[in-house]
Amino acid sequence: MPALLLLLVISATAILFPSPISAQSSIVPIVLLRRSAKPVPDKSGLDVLVPANPGTDAIGARAATIMAAPAGYTQLVLRLNQRAKAYLSRDLALPEAQRAALAQPAYLFLSDRQGGFPSESFWLEQPDGSLARKDGVQFVDTTVGEGDLVPGNIGGLEAIYAHELGHLVMAALAGAAPQRASSSLHFVTVKTDAWTAFTEGWGEHYQPMSLDQYPGASWQSLRGEPPSAYEQLWYGRFAREESEGCWICPANLRFIRWHGPAEQRLRDESVRRNLFIHRVAMPGAFLDGSRPPREARMFRDVMPPAIDGALKNGPEMMASEGVMATLFHRLASDARLRGVYREPAFYAPFLLTGEAAPGASDDVRKVIPPAENVYLKLFDVFHRHFAWGEWPAIELVRGYAARFPDEAGAIYDVFLDVTRGVTVEQAAFTRHAEPGYLAGLRDRLIAGQVRIDSNLGPALWIVLPGVEFGMGLFRYFAVPTSITFDLNAADVTDLLSVSDVSPALAAAIARERDGHGAYANVEALTRVPGMTPGVLGQFRDMRSRMEARMKRTSVRRSDAGFMKDYLAFIVKGSYYLAGAWQFGRALVVAGLGVLLVWIAFGRRAGATPGKPTSPVPRRAWWRRSLRALRRAMRPLGRGMAAAAVPCLISVAMYAKGVFPSVGNMALAGVAWGAAIAVVLIVKQQRSSRFMNAARLGVGAIVASLIIGAMY
Repeated sequence: MPALLLLLVISATAILFPSPISAQSSIVPIVLLRRSAKPVPDKSGLDVLVPANPGTDAIGARAATIMAAPAGYTQLVLRLNQRAKAYLSRDLALPEAQRAALAQPAYLFLSDRQGGFPSESFWLEQPDGSLARKDGVQFVDTTVGEGDLVPGNIGGLEAIYAHELGHLVMAALAGAAPQRASSSLHFVTVKTDAWTAFTEGWGEHYQPMSLDQYPGASWQSLRGEPPSAYEQLWYGRFAREESEGCWICPANLRFIRWHGPAEQRLRDESVRRNLFIHRVAMPGAFLDGSRPPREARMFRDVMPPAIDGALKNGPEMMASEGVMATLFHRLASDARLRGVYREPAFYAPFLLTGEAAPGASDDVRKVIPPAENVYLKLFDVFHRHFAWGEWPAIELVRGYAARFPDEAGAIYDVFLDVTRGVTVEQAAFTRHAEPGYLAGLRDRLIAGQVRIDSNLGPALWIVLPGVEFGMGLFRYFAVPTSITFDLNAADVTDLLSVSDVSPALAAAIARERDGHGAYANVEALTRVPGMTPGVLGQFRDMRSRMEARMKRTSVRRSDAGFMKDYLAFIVKGSYYLAGAWQFGRALVVAGLGVLLVWIAFGRRAGATPGKPTSPVPRRAWWRRSLRALRRAMRPLGRGMAAAAVPCLISVAMYAKGVFPSVGNMALAGVAWGAAIAVVLIVKQQRSSRFMNAARLGVGAIVASLIIGAMY
């Protein structure tokens, strides 16, 4: 508790009396925030926050302990953040207001809403109850629960905070990224655009780095864990639903529950193994047009890559945040880049108040450890030798090699090892595994004989006319969105989304590009066998519309309050509605099955269901119709009541990870039918009790079989 109180005092002092960034304390301060009860004093819509009280906030107290651990990963990234701020505060070319905001401490809002976001500007409640507006001050906004405080969690507090803080550091150093061109929601498995992939890959690389921080066998065992049996179960079920279709789709219905943890694990294991350079193997049903293009894209964007998959081309790799995360992880881990120190003057702008300027190169290591050294060089490149071009990863590598020529070989080695050289030349697709091939490419790059982007080509973004209901990977999130993709990164599943493009033509477009290099422009599609003037005209029009669209917005903005406050609620609500619809449909179909059994057995000997046993007065036709409908619905209602239990049993099964099938649902149906039969035989005294027992018992079995088949 004394350590927590000390941290709180340091944080409060930093809030009330901002001062130059200092390294005098061994603990880098961070201010944990909660939402204030005070209303927003204006119409800005900014959050009103208040420092968390460790004495009354159990989660806040535990979070503070983790983040204040001297040898913890959070302290490393907080110190890097301090050094980035010190570096920027000494850049007199920056506006005074921006440099003033840099003097603020690091803030973490322990959020009461879903998600993790890098944000800026808020109202801060002061100790006297007044509110101070923090314009331009950055903070991380993320939810923190008990599970996030477990050590070694790739999706836990330390990893996610570093991820989001990394976004803020990159934006401060390199400026805001261009507006995204891709309409897809980003996940580590998804192909988006080069800007989104670069920024998200940078954030994601901090997550496996958070596990690398700690030595010891117990921590090493947490690194690179393969997908668990539970996750493999859900991935397999999802693959079946997408490739075969489904009446009841449990993997899709539970997508936001199982895919979140599974996707976090991919940010570790698959990033370390560099699996994202490989394409996902697509079942034939997705390539011959027998399945809807949207289902094919969902399969491709969700399924993990495999080591034996075909290599992606250059634009695909540049648009993969998984590939970018691997690149940054290997740059930050590379012993050569860590170990090569620059002259002492290089580090002077990064020094904190209280740190003595090293007088010799050997003294630098005493101030800047290797883990910080590589980042400081990257920070310098981001700020002074980097531009948001079409391919930011290329700009970074090129800028680093120009800034530090003696390290060019090392950074080229890392880049070529990750990308297998496919951005440099077409021959790399077949020769990358040859001994000495990548080393030869590195030497040719250093000699200026080839360019690192020789085989990339331009990004030819197109937008399909109209909108599609759905958003990224969320099948049941019925929000209209347009479909966009880069022609040079498109696969068959993308191309099949274009009207009049047949499976054969889509395959020919991808094959021609992958075999002979990127398309220079849309007109280059004329070289594709089977291309018609009508389809070419479609591509021209879609390209023109996309160019106009990208001119309208050019800079990426912060996450809107709507995204943070309402989006998660809407997404979850849409899934609950979809689940209710599928449950209701299963109940009706199973109830019809019970009704058929009811009719087959007969409601009584010698009578047919719905036929009156005694004369009734003749009524108007509409009254006769209503009476007939009521007589028909009564046994259907009973059938649905009998089918309700098998439906609930199936829900309980897949909630526990056991997928209902015809076999196990038949067993459930026999048990439920036998229970019904026993109850009826015991309770009913009429001679028809055995008939009723058999009728409902068999009906329960039939209902269970129907539900099992629907899964």
